[in-house]
Amino acid sequence: MPKRHAEWSDTFPYPSAARDKGWDTFLSPRNHPSIVNPESGQLWTANSRQLAGADYAAIGDGGADLGARARQIRDDLASRHAMDESAAYAPSLDDRALFMATWKDRALRVLDDHAVAGHPGRAEFKRLLLEQWNGCACVDSVGYRLARSYLHSLYAELFGEADRQMRALDPHASFATATPRWPIVLAHLVDQQPAKWLPKDRKTWREVELAAIDDAVSKLTAHSLALKDATWGRRNIAHIAHPFVAGMPFLARWLAVPEDPLPGDGNMPRVAAPSFGQSERMVISPGHEDHGIFNMPGGESGHPFSAYFLAGHDAWVHGRSTPLLPGSRAHLLRLVPASPARAD
Repeated sequence: MPKRHAEWSDTFPYPSAARDKGWDTFLSPRNHPSIVNPESGQLWTANSRQLAGADYAAIGDGGADLGARARQIRDDLASRHAMDESAAYAPSLDDRALFMATWKDRALRVLDDHAVAGHPGRAEFKRLLLEQWNGCACVDSVGYRLARSYLHSLYAELFGEADRQMRALDPHASFATATPRWPIVLAHLVDQQPAKWLPKDRKTWREVELAAIDDAVSKLTAHSLALKDATWGRRNIAHIAHPFVAGMPFLARWLAVPEDPLPGDGNMPRVAAPSFGQSERMVISPGHEDHGIFNMPGGESGHPFSAYFLAGHDAWVHGRSTPLLPGSRAHLLRLVPASPARAD
């Protein structure tokens, strides 16, 4: 672990030759930040930082998650007085939209009677947020998708122009790429409404927020889809395929998973996106492996002609707990060494 100089900042990279700016030696192991035997008796990470203050500064900001997912996992574990395999497995299926609920509230805050008057799209958006919000990223949730669309349209309002300029230099660059904590920045801006942060073509923060709602409505109804039919499951559809499909798309019929609607999203324990998500769910109590739980997307065999290709994928989609251990033997593969070559 590097011992950084006092003036070091993690907001931009340093050239390797800048010895006076970055670091030139290592911290001794005894000075590595650590947490040992926490009082809670539990450990959880969810790609979030575990330390703050000087300890976090010593590690450096590697792009830690904003922490909403870790908080739900922590609270779920803390609420359980007894823990078995099923109880430990349950948080991985938690798709409650606690983080997105705050964005639903922000959208409703700006959608007052004056904002919806003469704007049927806004009025319908407000009605659905009130009536079709079920508090989760469920496949049938309209309210969740609307709140999420508002958040991302608001991002485009505030950082769209900056992203366009960055992509002129690097097609993969964006503010969202630079930090996964961008929703926290947006939350501070919308709640505090600093005048100097207004986009150049907007006069008030109310105008910014309503423009984001109008943009969300426009995008959600772009293909003749009624706003009431814009469920989360229509967008969050599995697109997972064997690597062969990248070069030969016609093979998708045989080598891709079904296009299942997926519950879950980022910023909650049940992470799920069309081509990204929980790579596995596994619960093991040492010495009790016979009670262990395991499932993973795509199944365990990557061989497209195997009878087990995609086996277990459906259990992962629907969150069914399946055994870790294989059970009774169905096949046996025996590896036999070749006879040693004869000497002439």
